[in-house]
Amino acid sequence: MSWIDDFKIALIEENETKLLSLIDTMPTFDDPDEIRTAMHLIDQARSLVEKRKTRLAEEMRQLETSKKFLTSSEEEAPDRRLDITS
Repeated sequence: MSWIDDFKIALIEENETKLLSLIDTMPTFDDPDEIRTAMHLIDQARSLVEKRKTRLAEEMRQLETSKKFLTSSEEEAPDRRLDITS
């Protein structure tokens, strides 16, 4: 199987580890069509990584918001001891 085919499969599977490995071992292309195809595929991989990065940042923001909510409700919890002086 060719490098381009392997890269397409890794891109479809969204396998970032395999994509990085393939980029590290990219062969020298002589055919201009292969060069354009490789450039296009690498650009798609970059877009995939950017989307995942954005999604992860949003998830981290949501977790931080949840954490702040949970910790703020702990601090504001009323004293639940039984008041027997009344």
